[in-house]
Amino acid sequence: MTLTAGLPPEKLRWRCDPSTIPFATTAEAEPVKELLGQERAFRALKMGVELNAPGFNIFVCGLAGTSRGGTITHLIDQIHPPAKASLDRCYVNNFKSPDRPRLLALPRGQANGFKKDMQSGIEFLRRRIPQVFEGEPFQRQKGRIVDRFTVREKELMDDFTRRIAREQFALGHMQVGAVALPEIFPVLEGQMVPIEDIPKMVHEGKLETVAAEDLERKYEQFRQEFTVVYRKTLTLSRELASELSYLEQEAASVLVDGFIEELKEKYSGNLVAEYLEEVRHSILDNLEPFKEREGEEEPGGTPQPPEGGPRSASTERDPFRVYGVNVILAHIRAAAGIRISSICAPGRCFARMAVFW
Repeated sequence: MTLTAGLPPEKLRWRCDPSTIPFATTAEAEPVKELLGQERAFRALKMGVELNAPGFNIFVCGLAGTSRGGTITHLIDQIHPPAKASLDRCYVNNFKSPDRPRLLALPRGQANGFKKDMQSGIEFLRRRIPQVFEGEPFQRQKGRIVDRFTVREKELMDDFTRRIAREQFALGHMQVGAVALPEIFPVLEGQMVPIEDIPKMVHEGKLETVAAEDLERKYEQFRQEFTVVYRKTLTLSRELASELSYLEQEAASVLVDGFIEELKEKYSGNLVAEYLEEVRHSILDNLEPFKEREGEEEPGGTPQPPEGGPRSASTERDPFRVYGVNVILAHIRAAAGIRISSICAPGRCFARMAVFW
């Protein structure tokens, strides 16, 4: 049997000859930009990143400290596979169906800016709308409208009062609990007498039966006429409220339209424009919260609880919350990026995307 010759000690390891190194220090060495060897791994990586579809992942393993993440990132930058950048997404209020929020998709990197612009715009309106309503031009127009309706209402009531006065009746008020209701009273000897006291006066001999029956008949007639007059005054009140509401909307629309149009120019898209139109109509149809100056409490409002104390439902109610933007996906960079997971749990590596665009 032939025995293989053994190796001498100097052959048991490889030695690098310094004369073969083309630089004195590593500072003079040119950085290696290509992957050394592992051509098969490079081809596999290239095929993986070019599969631009959900559910495809790349699993990379190796010894710690071998710069796997940096190498993979560098290689992907070199390959530069075509990838569609994902959009920013945020939830906003659906004013037509509040229980079904709207999902808006914005160009990459715009969601946080949209949220900030909406918030600053609402704060601007909260400051400026009260100033407009308190200004002299608005108060002058409002005064003219109120005076016009006051004159019309006074004419109706004065005409009715004169007609019943000719028949010895007067219009007054009857206290019912904490409410004073308008009522018609017969006038006897210069005094207004409740119609309920007429039978008592007949019984006491202070009023004849025929005169009492005549008073009761006229009372019923005037009461029906007053119902018609009172309905006309209610109609006038509704018309006054409608004209004042229209005046407020006209005055506030200058500010609201500027705010909405600026956002529509900055953030394009049909869904965004549709949402902003809903915001416009919601603000103009609900101007009451904007009339109060920011930071002021309503008269008789619930006091703020001490810091750390329990908050009641009334103190937590925020009428401006419906204009908030809830960002659920935002990107800092405008271009598509790479996400690398270093946790190799089977559920993460094989059931989810470990590296995706």
